[in-house]
Amino acid sequence: MGNQINYAVVDRVVGTIAVLVFDNGLRLTAPASGLSEGDVVVWEEGICRVDREETLRRRERMDDRRRRIFKRRKLD
Repeated sequence: MGNQINYAVVDRVVGTIAVLVFDNGLRLTAPASGLSEGDVVVWEEGICRVDREETLRRRERMDDRRRRIFKRRKLD
């Protein structure tokens, strides 16, 4: 994956395995130790870690989208 920053989201956790979905669509499995569904994981120069700030940013963005969608449906 080179020296660039690559983000993945934990799609689901099955037992001790986490399914990661990268922004480019690639799916990989990894040990689920310390991971929860929806966490954003960053792979940077071969090191993997949960990016709490990016996780929060994306969750807030999705919450905003969800609110706008449901607000529109109430108006129809």
